[in-house]
Amino acid sequence: MNAELAPYLMIPFLTAFVGWSTNWVGIKMILYPKNWVGIGSFIGWQGIVPRMRQRLTRLLVRNSVTMVCTPQDLVEAMNEQDALDTIAEIIEPQLELWIDDIMEEHGANYWSIAPKSLRKIVYDKVREEFPSLTRSILHDMGQRADELVDIEELAVAQARDNPGIATDLLTNLAGFELRFIIMNGLYLGFPLGCIQAICWYVWPSVWVLPAFGVFVGAFTNWIALQIVLRPGEPVNILGYKLQGIFIKRQTIASRKFADAFTQDFLDVRRLFDHVWTDKNADEAHRMVRRRIREMMDKNLITSSFNKVMQVTGQSKDFDTQAIEVVRDRLVRTLQRPKVVNRLRKPIADLL
Repeated sequence: MNAELAPYLMIPFLTAFVGWSTNWVGIKMILYPKNWVGIGSFIGWQGIVPRMRQRLTRLLVRNSVTMVCTPQDLVEAMNEQDALDTIAEIIEPQLELWIDDIMEEHGANYWSIAPKSLRKIVYDKVREEFPSLTRSILHDMGQRADELVDIEELAVAQARDNPGIATDLLTNLAGFELRFIIMNGLYLGFPLGCIQAICWYVWPSVWVLPAFGVFVGAFTNWIALQIVLRPGEPVNILGYKLQGIFIKRQTIASRKFADAFTQDFLDVRRLFDHVWTDKNADEAHRMVRRRIREMMDKNLITSSFNKVMQVTGQSKDFDTQAIEVVRDRLVRTLQRPKVVNRLRKPIADLL
């Protein structure tokens, strides 16, 4: 009798194992491998999430990110020092070219023939103001982020370049729920296995085991998803508040999502590279250029240079002694507070 019952007694344990293992394999196939693994481009596998990461990222941004925050919010939420350092790193290599253009366009008639040593004085003066300049640029970018930053394209580009980014986001956000789905195959597999054993005992047909196998796999996954996501609103049943376990964790999950999304999809460097090179790059360049020009005008750098050149009587011909005289007087002029505050007095008096 015991020998006859042994196959039936084994069914609940086998069903529980099959339920757990199939769910485990299913979750792993959804998430991994992050990169294509196989022979050529036809025989192999890549996780569903990594393979569809660009589409999923686009839907994620449209249906969640843009509904809870704006590009301006993202810029304002960045670490300020990191943002300032990144702006400085991007702008500094082109700073001298911009200064050259601004000086030539705004009346510095001698700039095009001035020796490098004289130009360096002006470059250095602008660099002294660089911290305040980068802060102004960051402020402008924040105010105009809706125009300059395309969150969707920025996130999709990041997903395209990083196959595992969507998998990492999902496991970080819903790791608990994914583990629950896997274990649910074990929890429900055993009682369903008991029912399967009884059915096979009563109807010992060849179709019972495979039919129950399909049913157990589908039913345990369906039940797991219902427990994870439903009900959306709390339902009171006999004094117990019932709500989807993921929905119940939405506050914590939202915080994790915000941290992961801003760190992985919208890091500071990538955001400013996007602003600097994307379709609105020309406007970003004009904005930076305007700030540099305003800073130079505020400090009277252009007019100071011109007036010093005029007062010292320089023309297109420079000799060593003349360069030394102009350099000395230009430095003194740019460093005098009264020049910055008032340039109405004759420049000769200030020298």
